[in-house]
Amino acid sequence: MLKKLLLVALVPLLQACGTFDYKPKEYVLSDGRIPPFQVAGTVQVINLQPSTESTIFFSGAAEWRGDYKRVTEHLRWQLDKEIQKNGTKHSAASQKSIGVKVSKLSVTKRAFHFSSDIDFTVQLGSGLALEKHVTQYSPSDVWTVLDGTLALGVIEILTDPDVKKYLAE
Repeated sequence: MLKKLLLVALVPLLQACGTFDYKPKEYVLSDGRIPPFQVAGTVQVINLQPSTESTIFFSGAAEWRGDYKRVTEHLRWQLDKEIQKNGTKHSAASQKSIGVKVSKLSVTKRAFHFSSDIDFTVQLGSGLALEKHVTQYSPSDVWTVLDGTLALGVIEILTDPDVKKYLAE
């Protein structure tokens, strides 16, 4: 009888160790994290990732799964938001475009923290393609680490000299 009771009690606990559907949420960047920059014209940010295949971003007691199209869409959305927030329009010269495509997002559990990596491509309307990689370390939870890594990707894009030059032209 005790074994049956223990089994019934463990089933809900084991179900909690299942799979989580990772849906990115904004990791708010404080004012000043991205220095102001010049923008000539308007900027359209485009999601270039077509893949909706389910991917594991973290595997531990549970798995965090998602797809790169959704992750790239969040990167696109936050990049667009930060361009509007930090970009200073100095003319209405032209239409600009920036395409983004996340190809890797992963989290690894370390002894006292998580490490995370993101690889992505930035395609400027000028034709220049930039391959980017960002790594971060955080004692926070998996969701915050994933969201924070995407935010660091936005910072990486908007502090890149080639991107800033393109936006200002």
